[in-house]
Amino acid sequence: MCFERGPAGRGREGEPAWAAAAAVRSRRVIAAAVVTGQAGDAYEAGLLALREGAPLEAAVRALAEPPDVLLVDASGRDHPRRAGLALHLGAIVDLPTVGVTHRPLLAEGEWPRDERGAQSPLRLGEEIVGY
Repeated sequence: MCFERGPAGRGREGEPAWAAAAAVRSRRVIAAAVVTGQAGDAYEAGLLALREGAPLEAAVRALAEPPDVLLVDASGRDHPRRAGLALHLGAIVDLPTVGVTHRPLLAEGEWPRDERGAQSPLRLGEEIVGY
């Protein structure tokens, strides 16, 4: 997902947006789509689905071959409302979806060991909301 270069700040409703999706099998891209659209709203923390949801949905639906699962650069259950963009997108396109982010929003957990396949649960209270 990207927006036009130049404007500073939170962006604005209706600004041009581009979204891409790719379906991969055995490490090979088997379908890809890039769509143009508009931002649904200005950026506001915790409400990313309102800004980026529609263009991302259009990109997923434009794939010639639908994926079995979506990996989305967004949060899912680790969200102030327990419903981040990944959860919204998966629900609207009716696909299992995993939010893959560079940092947890609210959840806490130990950093995984530095070895292939290592994992560490992320918790909000007693609930596991990610790894």
